[in-house]
Amino acid sequence: MNHKLLVAIVVAAISSFVVGCSTTNVDSYSNPAYNSSAIKSVAVMPITNQRLNAGQAIETNRRLISALQQRNPQMKIIAGTDAITTINDKNLVDPWNNFIVGYAQTGLPNTNTLKAVAGALDVDAIVVGTIVRVREQDAAAYVYPFIEVSMRYTMFDKNGTVLWEVSSDAKQDGYASKPPMSEVVNTAMNHIIEQLPK
Repeated sequence: MNHKLLVAIVVAAISSFVVGCSTTNVDSYSNPAYNSSAIKSVAVMPITNQRLNAGQAIETNRRLISALQQRNPQMKIIAGTDAITTINDKNLVDPWNNFIVGYAQTGLPNTNTLKAVAGALDVDAIVVGTIVRVREQDAAAYVYPFIEVSMRYTMFDKNGTVLWEVSSDAKQDGYASKPPMSEVVNTAMNHIIEQLPK
């Protein structure tokens, strides 16, 4: 075998181990009745998470807001921090927290809470994002490290109907150490943005 070809193969193999490989699974649902032009205003609530730091959570939501704005430039979007200030002022924080927990556990939205929060925010829809699961493995004998992140975004109308939902599982392997959490979250988020309905 040609020496240069052998060196190129070895370098490529080593690079794939050093960089690590990435896999992603995406699932999406769009309500047949969903019409983006009918949604004039939306609140994108802070992403609920297990492991993201504040900066990662804010950046993740910022990317979603930017994608929604590109799809519908006329849409008024209230960011999470402003939405939380308003629901604090309206004493809706506890009902909202119960909504998040209840939906995560049962998959059934509390329509009364959604109506109250949407009314307080004066929006047509609410987007809820969550980090569903984080799995990690440190490097060990014969075991490569990895991080896997599962995340989901759901848009509800003010009556509690799910207008769309997109979930993404991203896994990235490392070689000597785990890849940065932000890289795996960004990969998952890229695929969520690609699957957002028009």
